[in-house]
Amino acid sequence: MKRRFRLLFCLLSVLLTACLAADRQTDMESCEASLRELSLRVTPEAGLMDDRVRIVASGLTAGERVVVDTTLTDDNGIPWSARGVFRADAQGQVDSTRAFSVGGTYDGVEPYGLFWSMLPVAAAGLSEWQRADFFTESAPRYPQLALDRPHTIRIAAYTAPHAVIGCERIGTVDFERRVQAAEVVVKPVAKGNLRGKIYSPSGGNAAVGVILVSGSGGGLSEMLAAMLASRGIQVFALAWYNYDGRPDGGYNLPIEYFSEGIDWFRSHTGRDKIGFAGSSYGGMTALMVASTYPQHIGAVYAGVPSHVHMMGLTEDWSAAPTYTLGGEPIPYVDVSGLFQVSLPEMLSIARKSTALPVRGSEMYLKYWNDPALDSDAIIKVENIRAPIFIVAGEDDGQWPSAIAGDRIVARLSGHAFPHEVIYRRAAGAGHMIGYPTFVSGDINNFDFGDGLWLANGGSARADAAVNYRVFAEMIAFFKKNLD
Repeated sequence: MKRRFRLLFCLLSVLLTACLAADRQTDMESCEASLRELSLRVTPEAGLMDDRVRIVASGLTAGERVVVDTTLTDDNGIPWSARGVFRADAQGQVDSTRAFSVGGTYDGVEPYGLFWSMLPVAAAGLSEWQRADFFTESAPRYPQLALDRPHTIRIAAYTAPHAVIGCERIGTVDFERRVQAAEVVVKPVAKGNLRGKIYSPSGGNAAVGVILVSGSGGGLSEMLAAMLASRGIQVFALAWYNYDGRPDGGYNLPIEYFSEGIDWFRSHTGRDKIGFAGSSYGGMTALMVASTYPQHIGAVYAGVPSHVHMMGLTEDWSAAPTYTLGGEPIPYVDVSGLFQVSLPEMLSIARKSTALPVRGSEMYLKYWNDPALDSDAIIKVENIRAPIFIVAGEDDGQWPSAIAGDRIVARLSGHAFPHEVIYRRAAGAGHMIGYPTFVSGDINNFDFGDGLWLANGGSARADAAVNYRVFAEMIAFFKKNLD
């Protein structure tokens, strides 16, 4: 009897080992073509980044285990893939918008999970991908995608591979996704000091108009500009630094530059009121500009902002204001000591554990909570004469945007602000929130250089949830208040 149990145990061990090995095999070419009437379909077959995509596999047996892979090859030839592992429902179907994923690159019911959870590896290598692989200088941060053409995502589905019964191919479907709608027209702007691009939807100047500024990287927020224009908003992506014809550094910049941009864009659109938007340093800028030049701003969006005027982005991290007014520095919060004193220690921490990026939020709080903080450095948001939409991540790793959001809202309330204030304090979300992307913020950390990684914070699930919601609300917010 004992011998029989030993033989049975050995047989089960062999089968388990084989099954686990087969589970790691994700190449659909190894699956047998199905003799059943299995089908795979996707709707719509083409769409924009924020479209809700429905993937349905049918003809299955109730409870059958099904794997669905999505793969996108970016413009640099790098494959990005995501995976969901599901059980067929009582009708023999798997519907990606309502099925619970029990494995792969995400879990739970996530209608957009097969897109936002993509990793920089082909589907066949997903099980071997390690988080540590992302923390190298050469690691891709996100897919490089041209804005003005469609990109093909291949959807592949198969019954879960099994060492004994094998697996069956359900099918493959190609789906086209665009960042920018085909009808959007993009034109460069070089008028006097002004630099940037106009993103015009079908209908051109008839659309509501929004000025969009970038964050601490400078340049242009081209992806968000393209996505907003694709949904009927005319966007002036206005460069403030690190752009051809603009200063290299983000400091000592005349805030009057934005007033010039407002006047030009109003003339361009033929509208008296325009919107102003930005995230991170751009969110801070949106609040500062709208409080300094409120008369022609009809709506303000501030994503993961600071509530104070932060130190400028100098090359050597020396103290300087981001903005000046009338040639004089606007009072600002000097955090130069954070970098000059703590940088060696931060580097030491980062080199000991590259899997744990350094968080800046707690360090910024030292300055934001300083009783001696210059009250004139606090942005006078009560001077804004328009509705305000604020988004902040409770787990922001770059700086504590939720604390900033709380203080902005409290200040507005204390001044009996007469306009609508929308505040989305996103639980579990980080710094990289505001619009849908293929890669979530918890792995898309910031490479500071010299081996130092700064955490954006947030979880993949929380970031994705707020991104789709906020983007839809942002569009509705601007159309409501500017039309």
